[in-house]
Amino acid sequence: MFKAFVSKSHPEFSSNRQQDAQEFFLHLVNLVERNRIGSENPSDVFRFLVEERIQCCQTRKVRYTERVDYLMQLPVAMEAATNKDELIAYELTRREAEANRRPLPELVRAKIPFSACLQAFSEPENVDDFWSSALQAKSAGV
Repeated sequence: MFKAFVSKSHPEFSSNRQQDAQEFFLHLVNLVERNRIGSENPSDVFRFLVEERIQCCQTRKVRYTERVDYLMQLPVAMEAATNKDELIAYELTRREAEANRRPLPELVRAKIPFSACLQAFSEPENVDDFWSSALQAKSAGV
């Protein structure tokens, strides 16, 4: 009932097709913001500030940027799966079943600790096309 009420004005979410949870959440946040009464915005409880730090590899100078977000998009570190043996066995069995036109085995999903996803989120990332204001040119950044 809740989903039907929230989705009635949205063509994608009012259908019976599978929808993306992230898109639905952002649709809900937008709906709350548009229909709020008074000066308080209830969706502000989901807002947070993301600070990005990029260091130029040549000058070692650092640039900080901030952005407001509602979602923390964590990378899924497949190499941190705790059931790697099961995943490998499943993949072999699945390929064999497909090759022999047999029913597929029961799906095995990767079990990845939340802490591994947080760790992957905070790992340094190489930025090849970083514009360095100190160099007035593109440089590598981290």
